[in-house]
Order: sequence, then structure tokens, then C-alpha cells
Amino acid sequence: MADLIDVVVVWAPAVGLEEKACLSVAPGTTILQAVIASKLMTPLAAEPRYGVWGKLSSSDTLVRARDRIEIYRPLQADPKLARARRAKKQKERTQKGGVAEQ
Repeated sequence: MADLIDVVVVWAPAVGLEEKACLSVAPGTTILQAVIASKLMTPLAAEPRYGVWGKLSSSDTLVRARDRIEIYRPLQADPKLARARRAKKQKERTQKGGVAEQ
């Protein structure tokens, strides 16, 4: 029997919450197989995005010993649009004589 390798699967179902599962898996295990084995979440119709140590990875990437597998939630808003809205509000406050916040 081949030696098992240790990995961690993390998932944040909501802002401020984190769930973590420490697993021992066989060499040749993919990210998706590790996520399923973790039982942190069930596979969704639209497959979530995954990463290893903050680097985006596909679900068929093979895991390595001590990998931190991250399950990413879909974005709530386009980051560029959200920043533009914040900048616009900030500009309006400044023009009205408000104090600019940093």
C-alpha cells in the first residue's frame, strides 16, 4: 500500500466563517476528489473554483503533501464595479465638504 499524504481543505461558506478538514489521501488524488472526501460541501451544479495556497488550480490538479486546498465562493459583485462605486461615493462626499476617509 502506498504511503498517504496529508492535505488540508478549507472552505468559507460565508464572510467570517471558515471550515477546515485535514485529510490523508493517496498519491494521485485530484483536488476534486480531496474536496469530496473532505465532506465540507457537496459538488454544486456550477463547479466552484479551487486554489492551492492561493494559486488558482483546476479540479483535476493532483494534490501534493501538505497542500492547502481552497474552495472559492463566487464573487458577490464585480470587483472593478464595486471599486468604481466606492470611488464615486467618496468623491461625492468630498465635494459636499465632507472629510475624505482613508
